Amino acid sequence: MNRRITSGPLLAALLLALAALPVHAQQAPPATAMKADASVDDIISGLEGDKAGTNPANATRALRPGAAAAATMAPQPAVAPRQAAISVQINFDFNSDRISGNSQAMVDNLATAMQAPQLGTRSFTVIGHTDGKGSLAYNQALSERRALAVKRELIRQGVPAARLNSAGKGMSELLNANDPYASENRRVEIRTGN
Repeated sequence: MNRRITSGPLLAALLLALAALPVHAQQAPPATAMKADASVDDIISGLEGDKAGTNPANATRALRPGAAAAATMAPQPAVAPRQAAISVQINFDFNSDRISGNSQAMVDNLATAMQAPQLGTRSFTVIGHTDGKGSLAYNQALSERRALAVKRELIRQGVPAARLNSAGKGMSELLNANDPYASENRRVEIRTGN
């Protein structure tokens, strides 16, 4: 009893229902907040995300007899790791893209983690964020300069430039929307690219 829906209100309703479904694949993953004293291992763990083959949701169940045995003998396609993101508190001098001295240890740990073998094939995007003080245009430019400053420091410490990108979000994604001027809104986020 296979009927094809070719026109009419039923098709329109079906298309509207499908359009209303959320598209999870296009959404960026939530960033894991790192403590100010996060270790290299903490950072690596946060940036590894879901390693290929470790997510039970990626597993496929065989439904026909003998399929399980055949599936274990056949080569399995590689499952790409999911994108991961961490949010790190890197302080800057007031109204500046100069990294404060008290954030140097975090940047050092970040550079070491990015060069670890577990993350050796990953690329990263450094994303700058600001608080809500100032104009949209000014905060956008400041967030871009701050992300670029962190990127330059990571390159200086040995992370290959080809693995790094930078971008700014200004004040568009406040971590604490209830207090737009809160210091936690001034942060840098690191996203993995592959």
